[in-house]
Amino acid sequence: MNRIFILIVSIFTTFSYGQSFEGKLTYKVEYSFNTESSFGLSEKDMIEHMKKSGEYFDTLVVNIKNGNYEKLVNSSNSKRIVYKSDINKIYTFDKGFEYVLIANAKNYSSSKMEFERPEFIKNDSIVSVMGKDCKSITLDWNSLGKETYYYNDTFLKIDSELFKSHNYEYLNEILTIKQKGKSKNLSLK
Repeated sequence: MNRIFILIVSIFTTFSYGQSFEGKLTYKVEYSFNTESSFGLSEKDMIEHMKKSGEYFDTLVVNIKNGNYEKLVNSSNSKRIVYKSDINKIYTFDKGFEYVLIANAKNYSSSKMEFERPEFIKNDSIVSVMGKDCKSITLDWNSLGKETYYYNDTFLKIDSELFKSHNYEYLNEILTIKQKGKSKNLSLK
């Protein structure tokens, strides 16, 4: 299934010269599906399936302080994700699941499956998100889909040094992309 998952996440910016952001951010999440590779299901059917399975959410709240963060989504599963920078661990609390999942943030995913590294694309276009002019970075996962992160480096600044060991889901690389120049296709190592 080729799913394009667009997260309006303006927190993903690069090293700034000012104080790093601390506080609460609330985002609207939008989904778009490639119906050609969705097993014959329409976009409406895919979203309905996500709602029934409890995986659908349209709001993401992120609390950030001192390199730590907490993510909360408004799905029926009521997932809560906490990152503790001092030990570089990510804790996932899922409603209805009696265990806490712990991931080492030095790893790129919590799965033992090897996924092909995504292509990082720094988009040249400017998009208005909630009245703010934003640039974007797209992670192209080939047949798995794309993730697009929108950011505004004058409105919200995050010190990338706070997350330099946070490899999970390529967060540290997304935060440093701006420093890599204006190339559309980036090869980060």
